[in-house]
Amino acid sequence: MTIWCEKYRPQKFEDVIGLDQSIVNMINKDMPNFLFVGSPGTGKTTTAKIIIKTLNADSLILNSSLDRKIEVVRERVREFSRTMSHDNKLKIIFMDEADGLLPVVQEALRNVIETYSDYVRFIFTANNEGKIIDAIKSRCAVMRFAEPQKDDILDRLNFILNQEVVHNPNETDEPVMTLIDKLYPDIRHMINELQRLTKN
Repeated sequence: MTIWCEKYRPQKFEDVIGLDQSIVNMINKDMPNFLFVGSPGTGKTTTAKIIIKTLNADSLILNSSLDRKIEVVRERVREFSRTMSHDNKLKIIFMDEADGLLPVVQEALRNVIETYSDYVRFIFTANNEGKIIDAIKSRCAVMRFAEPQKDDILDRLNFILNQEVVHNPNETDEPVMTLIDKLYPDIRHMINELQRLTKN
């Protein structure tokens, strides 16, 4: 079974609901390191992946809640950072859920950021900004993902239902709005629940 939240994950910046245009304007070979902060399901991970795709960058993607040991930084991150891309493209290290990293691991990452800043960029995401050390925050453009407009979410969920040819017997938006109100602002959770409900 195809998972809808992956099937309909935005592939372009303009499809990310409520994305701050200032992020898009910074995406080029001189982009800063980023720290994306916000509630779950508001587009942080999706935006990071679109950046990598847009720049056609060599990338290392780590889920920090799983790959949280200092050995990961010393081995995988340093090994990836050590060599330049063969065609001089940026290399991007995407640390998803970076608020799951222990402070000692974040300190080790600070050294990597400084050492390889000529051609390596980091993108961190975090639900809890308070768990990111100041040394990381000061080396990143901190972008806070706002809670998206409910009407925009409604449009997206209705689009998915239409694509999946799911008939709405009530011919109203009330059931979908009820779902949005219940799970707001986590769009990913909404899409997963929408799929579950329509498959029953």
